[in-house]
Amino acid sequence: MHRIFILFFCVALTIPNNIFAQSRRQIQKETKELQRHIDKLNLKIIIRDIDLTKVFVVQNKIERRDMFSIHDPKSEEESWNQALFINGLDVGIYSLDKKGKNEALIKGDYLMEVYNDMVKFVDLHDKRLVATIMYNLNTIKYKNQVIEHIIQEFLAKVNEK
Repeated sequence: MHRIFILFFCVALTIPNNIFAQSRRQIQKETKELQRHIDKLNLKIIIRDIDLTKVFVVQNKIERRDMFSIHDPKSEEESWNQALFINGLDVGIYSLDKKGKNEALIKGDYLMEVYNDMVKFVDLHDKRLVATIMYNLNTIKYKNQVIEHIIQEFLAKVNEK
C-alpha cells in the first residue's frame, strides 16, 4: 500500500511538469510566430502634427471585395479601438444617421481611417491629414496583438518629437 501511494505521488508530481512544459513550449512557439509577423510588418509611420490628449475615432474603410471576405467592419474597428484604449488614448464614437442623409455623426477630434494596409489620421477640426501608418498586416490569428504593437510604435514615434 505504501509503495502504491509513493508511485501515485511520483506520477502526480511529473504530470503537471509535463503539462506546464508543453504549455511553455506552446507559448514560446506562439511568441516566435507573433514576432515573425511583427518583423514582416514593414511599418512606416509619418507624423506631422498630432495631439495625443485628443479623442480618436476609428472608422473602417476596408472594402469587402467579395462575399467571402474575412474582414468584419465592426471587428476591425473594435481591434483598433481596443489597442488605442489599452495604450491610454481616449476613444470616441461615430455612427451613421439613419434618419437623415446617412451622414456620419462623429464624436472625437481625430478620425482614424483604417484601410487594408494603411491608417490615416485626419484632424476633424480643420480636415487635414496629420499622420499615417503604413503596414503589411499578414495575419488573422495575431491581428489584435499586431495592431497593439502598431499603436505602441506609433505612440513611441509621437513621443520622440
